[in-house]
Amino acid sequence: MRILLERVTAGYGDRVALREVELEVREGELLSVVGPNGAGKTTLLRVIAGILRPQRGKVYVDGRPASRLSPREISKRIGAVAQDPGTNFDFTVEELVELGRLPYLSFPDRLGPRDREAVERALRLVGLSTLRKRRLSTLSGGERRKAFIAAALAREPEVLLLDEPTAHLDIKAQVELIQLFRDWAGEGITVIATAHDLNLAATFPRVLLLAKGELLADGNPQAVFTPENVRLAFDVEADIGIDTRTGEVTIRYLLPGNGYQRGRDGGMDGDLRHALGEKPDIFGAER
Repeated sequence: MRILLERVTAGYGDRVALREVELEVREGELLSVVGPNGAGKTTLLRVIAGILRPQRGKVYVDGRPASRLSPREISKRIGAVAQDPGTNFDFTVEELVELGRLPYLSFPDRLGPRDREAVERALRLVGLSTLRKRRLSTLSGGERRKAFIAAALAREPEVLLLDEPTAHLDIKAQVELIQLFRDWAGEGITVIATAHDLNLAATFPRVLLLAKGELLADGNPQAVFTPENVRLAFDVEADIGIDTRTGEVTIRYLLPGNGYQRGRDGGMDGDLRHALGEKPDIFGAER
């Protein structure tokens, strides 16, 4: 699937969250989207998913205006997982993943052989086949996140949108998810994921850097993560290096006393805390 955004501006009421964004995403790409709080990361995903309509500009899906596609057609082709997905019921993993087939069913249809195959494939793709009968309440954070991603994969989407999929996960769970994303991209599934950990985002082959609703940079990690771009987006100083073993970009922040000025309140600047991975204020602005 090819997604094209032409000079898209979007927001909520009078507040503009994205400004004049131009973007093209092709089949099988693996992208990370980074930026400080309020940069427009989640808004970008909402626009691509068809949840939020642009105030100005156009979104195209395989050359067709997204506004002409039905919600059911979009939900079949684009799977989305929120940062903290929840449910009012303590489903088993299998029951949750089966819900992902709803766009293909009409009441009172039941799952057919084709739906069962899709559910089995989704469970296999995230490595949860052996946990299918486990209740969500009994899973670890990483397992629970994978279960919700599997529900999105059960739709057999061409594009998977993930809002901070590695948030609050331990290092091993994060690494496992990144490897899964690479595997899926190799199978032709486009994966677009927001992230706050810049070093983790740098493991993606393509990075979008948003700042104040604008697309500041778009390209490979070495092109995007420059000291100037990090300074412009996060208002922090950083040393950028290359890991000699992996060839991947590494970002090291200069803390107060090492060339970075403290905020006016004497503590670390808010964007610096954000760049370092500290959990943002849950009452803060839209990402």
